[in-house]
Amino acid sequence: MPDIDDIPIAREGELPSAAGHNAMRELLGRTASGATVLVDSTGTHHRRQPSSGDTRLEGYVELYEALAPGGTAQAYPRSWNGTAYVTDLTADTFAVVDVLKQWRGGGRDGTASAEDDSGGTRGKHGSFGRVVYRNGQWELDWLQPHAKQITATVNDTGHFDSSDTTITVDAVAVVAPVDAALLLTDVNQVYNIAKRIGVDNAVVTAEWNDGQERFDLDELEEQATEITCQVNDASYASGDITVDTVVVTQPTANALLRAAVTSVAKPLNWSASTVKDGAVILARWNTVTKKFDAVNMDCP
Repeated sequence: MPDIDDIPIAREGELPSAAGHNAMRELLGRTASGATVLVDSTGTHHRRQPSSGDTRLEGYVELYEALAPGGTAQAYPRSWNGTAYVTDLTADTFAVVDVLKQWRGGGRDGTASAEDDSGGTRGKHGSFGRVVYRNGQWELDWLQPHAKQITATVNDTGHFDSSDTTITVDAVAVVAPVDAALLLTDVNQVYNIAKRIGVDNAVVTAEWNDGQERFDLDELEEQATEITCQVNDASYASGDITVDTVVVTQPTANALLRAAVTSVAKPLNWSASTVKDGAVILARWNTVTKKFDAVNMDCP
């Protein structure tokens, strides 16, 4: 593809050569397409190299590489197609710089055209942004926000304990700063920094930890710590007490059970004869044995 140097300087009254004429025709056939590329009449894309004298060139981009605050990353140009800005994956990438040291963004995953995020995955596209040409470089003026807060559902068969460093999750949804914010990575776990205990299918809220580049557990749908139940054993002799008709009472009536409760532990000071079929038992969660202990019994 010709550039301006391929067109010879002609003296006054001198006709241009055929080569010079064709070079001018091809150059004039180009149309601007985005901040950093030109497209010729055949659809071929070429890098546009702005000069240091340009005072205000700007455009839209998609990050090809991940960007940390204050860093530099390669990006694709994005062009207006009459309806929306679309990424030109056939163009060369070019460097964009975060001179403000305030942007963090994700890079494109492959070359698929998908621009949607769903189900806890960040899709294939990189962070979208706006750049301005200043000081001989393309500087980020704005970048699509990344997710700062999510909700998710615990996907940990049975439960997790305070000793667990991470909690497996799925059904991730971005809630802040906006629901269109980009997940910087697929999210399948959150960090249990508060050493909480919980159950499968509990809904959690997690906050982005920028220093560790991860999501930390913030709020958790609570686990049941107290229940009432009814003795279902007409001939109790020893060991745990078989129960049914379980009702959660603490911390709220909607708190979750780790698993269906079919028995509770009998206190050492209860004799077998005190356990009556049909009696209502109050039981509390034992964080050591991971079972409900009977603490009171209301005999019929």
